[in-house]
Amino acid sequence: MDTAKLDKLPAVFGRYVLVRRLSRGGMGEIFLGKVGEIQGFEKPIVIKKILPDLSRDEEFVQRFIEEAKIAINLSHANIVPVYEVGKVEDQYFLAMQYVEGRDLRTLLTRARDQGVRLPPELCLLMVREMANGLAYAHRRTDDDGSPLNLVHCDISPPNVLVSHEGEVKVIDFGIAKSTMQRAQKDERVGFGKFGYMAPEQLVRGGTIDRRTDIYACGVVLYELLTGQRLFNFPPNVDYRQVAREVTAGRFPRPSERDRRLGEDFDVLVLQALRTAPDERYGSAEALRDAVQAKLYTMTPTISADALASFVQQLFPGAVEQDRQMLRSLAETDLGAFRNAVDAGSSHTVSFALGAAYQTHHSILSRLDSPGALPLVKAPVLPPTAGRAAPAESKGESTRQLSSEERAAALGGNNTADPISAASMRWIVPVIAALVVVLTAIAVTLLVWPERSKTLGAHSANGRHSRRVDESTGGAKDARILRSAIQDSSPSKARADSMTFAPDPVYRADGGVARRDGVQRSAVRKKRRPWRRRRKPRKRVRKARNKKRSVSVASVQQKFKRVRSGYQRFERAYGGRLKGEWQRILFGVTYGKTDPAKLDKMLDGLQRKMSAISRGREGGAR
Repeated sequence: MDTAKLDKLPAVFGRYVLVRRLSRGGMGEIFLGKVGEIQGFEKPIVIKKILPDLSRDEEFVQRFIEEAKIAINLSHANIVPVYEVGKVEDQYFLAMQYVEGRDLRTLLTRARDQGVRLPPELCLLMVREMANGLAYAHRRTDDDGSPLNLVHCDISPPNVLVSHEGEVKVIDFGIAKSTMQRAQKDERVGFGKFGYMAPEQLVRGGTIDRRTDIYACGVVLYELLTGQRLFNFPPNVDYRQVAREVTAGRFPRPSERDRRLGEDFDVLVLQALRTAPDERYGSAEALRDAVQAKLYTMTPTISADALASFVQQLFPGAVEQDRQMLRSLAETDLGAFRNAVDAGSSHTVSFALGAAYQTHHSILSRLDSPGALPLVKAPVLPPTAGRAAPAESKGESTRQLSSEERAAALGGNNTADPISAASMRWIVPVIAALVVVLTAIAVTLLVWPERSKTLGAHSANGRHSRRVDESTGGAKDARILRSAIQDSSPSKARADSMTFAPDPVYRADGGVARRDGVQRSAVRKKRRPWRRRRKPRKRVRKARNKKRSVSVASVQQKFKRVRSGYQRFERAYGGRLKGEWQRILFGVTYGKTDPAKLDKMLDGLQRKMSAISRGREGGAR
């Protein structure tokens, strides 16, 4: 891509929109931009473009891609994550997280200009956080458990960021090694970094490992404590002179440059600056623990808040300046760049995507337009035995697939039909169960009316037969029992059956005719007093909370309105609702909140802003 196109900002670079140029260096240019594919869900991002002459160096490019693919999977609080490593036309780039703050080089320069010395406890705090991030990277392994042997190779003040909240983060992990090897060939790329290189980096045949980063941490700690560089080489210095001075290891002790520092600081720093790697701290964990032990003796309760307060004192108004820059970034309308972004996305080649960016990119950036959903074209299955093939559209010929084509469609396995085999496993039991259920229903419908009549008749007869006189009831029971015994004899019935006495014969006048001819008076059943039927209570079913169905387009429009309203609210009432707004931004940025929940959160924020505004106006009246 022609660099002249980026002279006027904002400009489109692949799938990104570059809004502001942050800096230029020996390796490339750094821009502040945002992902331009989804309007309303943009996030600030830093784009680091590699210089064209470096992009033409095939050895550098190959090493750069291989290292970036490994380092892009790093996820730690003290390491700035890389979202994407790719190429737009002929320019390679990195997309990284934007950190609101300043790098150590800017911090040291501002302190020197103002005549301010960094407190020793804050120096130890920053180096402890650096060593903590390096320890994580050094112990990383691959999927098989083998160590990756990651080495930064360029720990220096420009590659360490300090946020406004006191966070310390290392940048350029995975690409610094390629840059330093390039710097040995071209002094314009890294002459200023020679003072932070370990002796094994400057000597031919030296072994570079994790102890190389420990040496660089010692150089940074030396500069933070004393306010002066360990080695200060001029721009046109001879490479051999640099190697001689660094490998000799001759430099003043920290206590010689600042008398406030005791011998314990000398011991701590000098062990990290040993010329022989075997004499340094064995690992970044060892350096971190040594710094922490010294820090505990000075200020046991120190935290990032102290560092944040010091940075804000050095840079008054920097927080508001960065916020204003982000507001202008958010107000940049991407509608005019829509077509250019769509065209640039097709020219973007991604070599690796970070885990933090994959979810956001794979979900949001696949929406072709606001409110649209990603569509997946389903493959047409080949016809199986016992199933007719679907009719094709007009103009297309219908034919049966050959065995080879069917095998290819089913993954190359034509020994059995997986669709019919899998179907028969559950179709047969389901059909059998349906037959049983339907048979039971049919039998019930046929038998139940006759059964109801019989039960009704027996119930009517039972009203007279259950209540008899006490004088005749016992005799009748005896006759019934005797008749049952006689009828159950082997000559009349089977041994496994029982015959009961027949029902009594009822007369028209209500009396009961006995078998012996004696008429028994009818005993009528007393009727129960009439009861008033209770009306059935109506069951009131609680309305279930139906899930709100909203579209992405409506949420985008509401997000824009709430964002404008919140900016006005923040200017009028301050950051009273900043926590709710930050949660909404987090869900929007990383795509972890579904549209319905996001819509509900936006409504809640609007209600709170309205309530606070009405309360303030009512108090004023």
